Amino acid sequence: MALRFSIVTPTFNRRDMLVEALDSVASQDWPEIEHIVVDGGSTDGTLELVASRPELRLIGGPDEGVYEALNKGIAAATGDVVCFLNSDDAFEPGALNAAAAGFAEKPACDSVCGSARLVAGSETIEVYDRDEDKRLTSARTALFGASIINARFFRKAALSRIGPFSLAYRIGSDRDFLMRAVTMGLQTQPIAPLVYTYRCHHGSLSFSGEVAQRPAIWQELLTMARHWADAEMAKPSDRRIAWTLEGRCLGRLIQQDLAAGRPREAWRLLAQSGRGLPLNLMALAGGVLDAAVARIAVRTALR
Repeated sequence: MALRFSIVTPTFNRRDMLVEALDSVASQDWPEIEHIVVDGGSTDGTLELVASRPELRLIGGPDEGVYEALNKGIAAATGDVVCFLNSDDAFEPGALNAAAAGFAEKPACDSVCGSARLVAGSETIEVYDRDEDKRLTSARTALFGASIINARFFRKAALSRIGPFSLAYRIGSDRDFLMRAVTMGLQTQPIAPLVYTYRCHHGSLSFSGEVAQRPAIWQELLTMARHWADAEMAKPSDRRIAWTLEGRCLGRLIQQDLAAGRPREAWRLLAQSGRGLPLNLMALAGGVLDAAVARIAVRTALR
């Protein structure tokens, strides 16, 4: 019997891009698909678009953001496998076939992960295809690497073990979610095919390239790093990676305050840096964090 895929798409006033996302699912050559669209109260014609497609299952009503919408979709999903599609992105042709083949090859695995790419218009900016990132065996991938959660396909039972997305993080709850998967030892099978395309555009917190958006990401990553540095379920190696992230976030926020002429705020942050990176390395580490920030799979502005 073919696996049944449940695809969850959170959306809010993204009709301009939603058509392509929906079409990328409709064109999948797979017999068992449940496509759930979770709308937070769109007023731009999105609801009419969804209503015109009888194959879609709509969950409507206000929510607290993209991660609550995803949680609603996961709770409603009836498929064997659940995956996530941003309303401004697209699955690649054959993505579900590739995922099903991965599960067939490793029946005991909890998830499979394919390759993804980031595009701006017709230009490919970056390809995420490292097996190290796909396997998700290290906290480094969850907190620093290419987390590419949209290129991941999860067995529904595995999602029950991980638990819902935390609403404590507005921007990067994906990474906290994947950290829980890492600490629980969930097994991910890497697959080679390109399965997902992210789109870089104005309004995306993760892929817009707007420098003004980065401090909010650093601040949220700092909060997340501190949580995992103290989490009982984290291994010593996980805590060391969380401490490194804490130091790098502090370093970048300190640099920002100094550049903006806010020495008191910089000193306040400096006083919190005891267990992060050594102080003399913080400034040098900032460039590395920039690369991680650019890869965060944020959905808040993509809905």
